[in-house]
Amino acid sequence: MQLRKELRKRIKKRLLNQTSAGEKINVNPSEFDRKFPFIEVFTPIDESELISNSIRATGHKLQVIIDAVTESDKEDIYDALDDLAEEIETQVEKDETFGNLTSSLVLTKTESDAVYEGKRTTGFMRLTYEGSYVKQKTSKADPNLPKFKEIQIGGMDA
Repeated sequence: MQLRKELRKRIKKRLLNQTSAGEKINVNPSEFDRKFPFIEVFTPIDESELISNSIRATGHKLQVIIDAVTESDKEDIYDALDDLAEEIETQVEKDETFGNLTSSLVLTKTESDAVYEGKRTTGFMRLTYEGSYVKQKTSKADPNLPKFKEIQIGGMDA
């Protein structure tokens, strides 16, 4: 299973019924009706760089976005968003590696906004986490790679 998919699945499982959003944790846009409050989890950026040609390993920098959305008829929408964000952060901090799937996810940015429509206010908070992982290809070796050569180190055959 693709690491990003597994990570979203584990984040959803961790947040499920542990925040005021209850079961409304979305990792796919069509999963549920957007009844407030709700949470969406996605992984928009996964940058990679070859770190070892010999074992075909790539180092990845991964971004995880957790959006929290709620609605209020009061003027305390930012307090409600902060409460929901705190619930999310508490759950993520229980195991920031999600079972050693990634390095510790670090909260790097929090953004919030609100839309006022009459007596109702919809608030939006985006929590941006970053982490990293290493992926090693499991397929057969590339036949175009040069063959390893025996070398002599300190008089011993290696």
